[in-house]
Amino acid sequence: MDFVGSLLTIFLLALVVILVVAPFESLKWWAGWVSDDPDTRSESKTTQALPMSASYAEQPDQYVIFLPGVGVMGTEVDSWEQSLVDLLQGGLDTGVVLAGLFPFTVRDDTLTEHRRTAWFWRWLAHVRETRPSLIARLIDWRNLTQVFVSMDPRYGPIYNKGVEEKLAAVLDDQGYLAGSARPITLIGYSGGAQIALGASLYLAHDLRAPVKVISLGGVLGDDPALASVKHLYHLWGTNDLESRMATAVVPARWKIATRSLWNRAIVAHRLTQECLGAMQHTGPKGYLDAKTMAPDGRSYLEVTASAMLRVILCP
Repeated sequence: MDFVGSLLTIFLLALVVILVVAPFESLKWWAGWVSDDPDTRSESKTTQALPMSASYAEQPDQYVIFLPGVGVMGTEVDSWEQSLVDLLQGGLDTGVVLAGLFPFTVRDDTLTEHRRTAWFWRWLAHVRETRPSLIARLIDWRNLTQVFVSMDPRYGPIYNKGVEEKLAAVLDDQGYLAGSARPITLIGYSGGAQIALGASLYLAHDLRAPVKVISLGGVLGDDPALASVKHLYHLWGTNDLESRMATAVVPARWKIATRSLWNRAIVAHRLTQECLGAMQHTGPKGYLDAKTMAPDGRSYLEVTASAMLRVILCP
């Protein structure tokens, strides 16, 4: 019992330490202390796996970027999320869906690359793959703290600007021309939704482009982007406890907070909330489950993809 108690204490201390140091990475990046030397940059699968546009005249008519949830460790795309990306790509005639970007850092690397702590995160990844345990949840917690940074009015602008530069670089690699007014849609799953929303403000300004944001079970705050985003679509399920908890802990999202940016966006018709059915946050019976069927005979995955395509293709 003493051994278990000691482990639990160490785990709780680790949670506190990760939370306290969460903003430092963004601050170091903003101060120029984080090197952007090409030799130390992450070789993103996003920019390697997709073909370059031959010319600006041949640009896709839609650009979609998928940002994953807090369980991600690098540029690898989870098989469940890849199924969604494939359905979205298949539903777009000449559009392109980009995935494989790690949104939980302003740096150009991931948790397992070019960091002094990379060995620790690689070890946790191994633990999670071989025998899921409480200690492996530190991966989720570390990434979730970056979502908190994105929400924070003090550090959020720095963090969101850093992520925006990564998104803009990916779009540039695909031949996106600033000022071309080609539609951009950012899809954020879980914690990725807040980061997509926060970055959209700077992306729309820098690329002079219309930017829509789709939140899938998103953990969202009262972000300044709500005052100017072209549209935010928040998709949720009645059995999604994580999304409901996010609503409960953000007072600005309560109906009584009539002056919040969230509720002002609803009144201004810039924010649409849509229930997808009795879906959970992840796993079986979740948004990306291809086996569980909705009442209309479609799988939960197909329902989710259909709702997203409707948003993406909407003018």
